[in-house]
Amino acid sequence: MKNVLTFLSFLSLTFSGLAKDKAPNVVTLLVDDLGYRDLACYGGPVKTPVLDKLANGGVRFTDFHSGAPTCSPSRATYLTGRLNPRTGVYSVLDERFHRMHLLKSETTIAEVLKKNGYATAHFGKWHLGMPVQNRENPTPDDHGFDYWFGVVNGPGPSHKNPTNFMRNGERVGKIEGYSCQIVVDEALTWLDQKRDGDEPFFLNLWFNEPHDPIAAPDEIVSQYGALNEREAIYSGTIDNTDRAIGRLIARLEKLGELDNTIIIYSSDNGSYLQERNGELRGKKGSLFEGGHRVPGIVCWKDGIPGGRVEDEPAGAVDLLPTLCGLIGIGKPEKVHLDGSDLSPLLTETGTFSRHQPLVVMSDASMVMRVGDHTLFASSTARSPIDIKAADRLMEQVKQVLGDALEKELDGMNLRSRMFNGNFANPEANRLRAQFRKLYYFQESWIPELKKSELGRVQLYDLSKDPGQQDNIALKRPELAARLKEQASAIYRSVMADAPEWPAPGEQSSAKNLQEEMPARPTAKASDKAKLLARIDKTTLPKDYHGSRHQAYVEKVLAGLKPEEQALVSELWKEKRRIDPKMPNRGASFIRILTHVAGGAPAVRNKTNRGSYYMNGEIHVNTYGQSEGKPLTTGHHDFKPSWSKTGDMLVFFRRVKNDPDVSKWKTAIHIINADGTGLHQLTDGTHTDFNQTWTRDGRNTPIWNRKNPKTGGYVVMASKVGAKPGEEFPLTDKGYHTWAYTCLTDGRILVRSNPPGQGMGYYLMTPVKNAKPTFERIQCELANSGVLDRVSLSPTETRVCFEFQRGFKRRVPGRTLYVADFDAQSRKITNAKPFANEDGKPIWFAYPRWSKDESSIVYQAGGKLHIYKPEDGSTDKVSTNDKADYRYPHFEDTPK
Repeated sequence: MKNVLTFLSFLSLTFSGLAKDKAPNVVTLLVDDLGYRDLACYGGPVKTPVLDKLANGGVRFTDFHSGAPTCSPSRATYLTGRLNPRTGVYSVLDERFHRMHLLKSETTIAEVLKKNGYATAHFGKWHLGMPVQNRENPTPDDHGFDYWFGVVNGPGPSHKNPTNFMRNGERVGKIEGYSCQIVVDEALTWLDQKRDGDEPFFLNLWFNEPHDPIAAPDEIVSQYGALNEREAIYSGTIDNTDRAIGRLIARLEKLGELDNTIIIYSSDNGSYLQERNGELRGKKGSLFEGGHRVPGIVCWKDGIPGGRVEDEPAGAVDLLPTLCGLIGIGKPEKVHLDGSDLSPLLTETGTFSRHQPLVVMSDASMVMRVGDHTLFASSTARSPIDIKAADRLMEQVKQVLGDALEKELDGMNLRSRMFNGNFANPEANRLRAQFRKLYYFQESWIPELKKSELGRVQLYDLSKDPGQQDNIALKRPELAARLKEQASAIYRSVMADAPEWPAPGEQSSAKNLQEEMPARPTAKASDKAKLLARIDKTTLPKDYHGSRHQAYVEKVLAGLKPEEQALVSELWKEKRRIDPKMPNRGASFIRILTHVAGGAPAVRNKTNRGSYYMNGEIHVNTYGQSEGKPLTTGHHDFKPSWSKTGDMLVFFRRVKNDPDVSKWKTAIHIINADGTGLHQLTDGTHTDFNQTWTRDGRNTPIWNRKNPKTGGYVVMASKVGAKPGEEFPLTDKGYHTWAYTCLTDGRILVRSNPPGQGMGYYLMTPVKNAKPTFERIQCELANSGVLDRVSLSPTETRVCFEFQRGFKRRVPGRTLYVADFDAQSRKITNAKPFANEDGKPIWFAYPRWSKDESSIVYQAGGKLHIYKPEDGSTDKVSTNDKADYRYPHFEDTPK
C-alpha cells in the first residue's frame, strides 16, 4: 500500500490533468509462439519498428517469462496472476477431448478492471475453453469482457482469409485478409464505435501469429527470403503483426489516448523454431529457458520512465498485480496470487521484492527462479503417454512421405513438425492427428498429478550458463536441496488448489457396471479394505483415457472370466461403502478393474520396444522391425540398460581393447532414449562393466569395477550429471562383489564373498559411510553351478538368468532359466529352463524381462529372440542375419 500511495503522489505532482482525471487505459498485446530472438529490439532478424519504438519509449525486459511453455496454461496464468493448475487449465485445451477450461470462479484482469469502471474487450485467440463440441463452457463474456471477437483456438484454414472468427458468440464467416490485421480492424471499430468515450478501456489483443499454419503477404515475405521458404513466411507473420500494432498505436495517438495508455507486449511461449530462441536451450513446450523466456515490453508515457532495459526476472504471472499497482486499485480479495506487483520497479518509485519466487509449470513439473539460479524439478508422476505408439506413428509418417519428407520438414525435426502445422499429404496428416491425440492431456491423469511430488532436480546458474548446459545440482547440493524444499512448498500449494475434472460418463458407467454384476463375498471386509488401500496407490494404465472410459471398461471386462467379473463388482461395492466421497469414482473403478485383470491380454502392453547393441552401436527400436539410425556410432558401446523412468540409457564404451575382456578399459556413459544428452560418467581408465539402474526412484546408475590388485570387483555408483571422478564405491575392495540387479527397497542382488559368509548370492543393502549388510539368497541351482546375468521382473516376483553347470567359467553352452523369487524369504524356487536346455555350445545370454512380464528377450548366437512364458513360444526378432546383435533390454525396465 505504501508503494501505491507513493506512486499516486508521484503522478499528481508530475503529470497533466488527464492523468489525474482519468485512469490509464490498458492494452495488452500477446503473440503466439514468438521466440526470444525474433524481434529486432531483441537482436532478431525481423524488422519491427513499431515494437522497437515501444521498447525504446518504455521498459524492455531481458528476463521475461510466459505463464507456461504452452498455450492454454500460459494464457490462464496471464489473465489471473495464478499458476495454471490452480485455474483448472492443466494443459493445452481441445474441446473435443477436454472438459477443463478456465474456471468461471477465477478472477481475471478484465473482471478486476471492469469492477473499477473500465470498458473491456477481447480480440483474437482465446484457447481457454468455449461452449463448442456440446461443452457448457464459459465465454470471454463470463470472464469479464463486455465485448469479444475471436477464435476458439487458431484461425482456419490459416492466418489468411480465416473463416472461424466469432463476434460475441456469433459466427462471422469468411473474412478477407490476414488474422493480425483482422484483429486490429475489429479493435479499431470498437474504439471508434462501440465504447463509451468517458470510460477508461482495457483492450486485450491476442494475435495468432507466428503460430502454424503460417501465412503473410508476399510483399513482406519477399523481404526475408523465397515466398515458399518456411522461415521467411514465419518472419513475415511477425513483420505483419508489427504493422498491425502500428495501426492501433496510430489510432490511439489520433484519439489522444496514447500517452495515458499502459501497453504490454509479450508472447505466450517460446518459438517452435529452436534458432529463434537464440542461445537459450529448449523451445515451445520445454521448461528450459527457450520454452518460456520471451520478449516483455511495458510502455506508459504518462507513468513509466522510458528508455530502459531491465534485467530483473519478471513474467506474465505478474501482470494482474502489476496493473493493480500501476492504476492504484485493489487486488482480488481472498485470492492467492503467484505473481508480484512490478509497479515500484517500473515507475522507479520504490523497492521491488517478490513474495514468492517466479515459477513456471508444465503439467506437474516446474522451474523456479531465485536470483541467478533456476531450479528445474520433475514431478514423480508417471507419464501415461504411450511413447511407443507415438514412435510408431512417426515411423509411419516417414514411410508415407518418403522422398518428400525433407521438404515437409523444412528444416525442423520430425517430432517438432508433428506438433506444429499440417502436412500436405492427407495420410501423413491423419497420422499426425493420431500422434497429437496421444499427447493431449486427459482429465483422468489428474489424481496421479495431485498426489505426486517433486522428484529429480537440475540446477543452473544463468549468469554463467544462459544455455543451461551445466547442471550444478551435484556441485551445489545444499543450494539445490534448499531450493527444492522451497519449490516443493509451492508445488504442494498449487496441487492442493488445483481442481479435478472427472471425465464424462465415469461415474455413471461405473455405477451401471456395479448394478449389473452380482456381488459374491470372498474375503473379510478388513482384508478387502487393506487390498483397496493398496490398489488406490497404483497408477492408471497407460492406454486408459477418460474420454473413452466405457469402451475401455467393456474391452477389459470381455477378457475376464465370470469369477473375475464378480470380484470386480465385489471390490467396487466395498470401495463405495468405505469411501463414499472418493474424489474420482471412474478412476477408482479403473484401478480395481486393472488389479483384477492383472495379466489379462486386454490390459497388457504388448509392444516390444527395447535397446540393444548391433555391430558395436546402441539402438533403440521395436523388436522385429528394421533398424533406423543408431543412438551412438564410431565407438564400441555395450550393454544399454533402461532407466525405470524410461527416458535414459546407461552403457559402457570400450576405450582400450585387449584380447582378454577383463583387461579392457571402459567408460560408463548415459544417453537419453531419444539419442540426446550423451554424458560420460567415468574417465575410461578403469575396467567398468555390467551397469544398470536402481529402482528406488532415484535413477542412480550402478556398475562393477575391477580391482586391478585382486582381480575382484567393487560395486560403484554415481548420479546423473556427475563428472568423472565423482563416482563412489558401495562395497569394500577387500572382497569381491558383482552386482546384477536392484530392488525398489534399495537392496541390490549380488554375488559376493563378504567376510565370514563365503561366496554366494545375496541381497545387499548399501549403507552410506558404513559397511553394507548381506542377506543370503537360497537357490538349489546355486549348489551345482553359476547363476549369471540375473534379471529381476518389474513386480520382483520372478527372475530369469543364465545357468552354467559347474564353476569353471565358460559362456557358450549356458541354459536360460525362469524362476519364482521371494524378496522377503530370499528364495529362488521353481526354476525351469526355457532356452538351450541341452546346453548346446552356443552363446545363449542376457535374458531380460519386459515391463509387463509377458516376455523375456535374450541373445542366442548373436541374434535376438523373445520368449513368452505364458504359452512357451519363442520368436526371433533380430532382422539382419549378417549383423551381430547383443545385450537386449526392454524399455522402461531396469534389469
